[in-house]
Amino acid sequence: MKKILFLFALMCLLTSCSTTTSISLRILSTDDCIKNDHQYMDKHYKNNYRWYECGVLLHKFLDEDGGGAIEEITNVFQILTDGESHDTNMIIFRHTLEGDSVEIYSSLWVEEDVPMYKEDVNITFREAINKIKALPNDKLHTRHVVLRKQLGPNNARPQYIFGNNQQLIFVDAAFGDVYFESPSFANTGFATWLGEWPY
Repeated sequence: MKKILFLFALMCLLTSCSTTTSISLRILSTDDCIKNDHQYMDKHYKNNYRWYECGVLLHKFLDEDGGGAIEEITNVFQILTDGESHDTNMIIFRHTLEGDSVEIYSSLWVEEDVPMYKEDVNITFREAINKIKALPNDKLHTRHVVLRKQLGPNNARPQYIFGNNQQLIFVDAAFGDVYFESPSFANTGFATWLGEWPY
């Protein structure tokens, strides 16, 4: 019975980060998903997990459409276990046009990021999209955006990272500044690793 109530509460929370239009089109909102996923984690996991990433998959490529309609949103929370293995327990909220789900993993390697706090994110996803659209000559061929605080030599703020495995553009999530190299690695001689990004 407790399991049924738990699943019901989870579905009520997850479905609240989207809206439905008069013709039943589901519209995903990053702001709502971040807020509601944090509320769920605070209630059920007592702040033991930390927020590491918000990933967004756009419906169309930025350089072809530029509208910024969202196809999928994921929020990644994790906690390191004790011991020398440095394994991590990870919870991923996944919101798509078809519905919502939560994925729970154990014994996974830690994200190569620094934990974020939602209070440090002052720029919305839509504002970050507009920053990219306003660039005169840098229309990225990408559907991928991720909000991360990268682990690097520099202690940088969280960044909206737009791009593919050829080019990345960074929008500061606190102040909206645009960078063409990662602030976490700027002026260090180290390059941002691009291998995780799709073509």
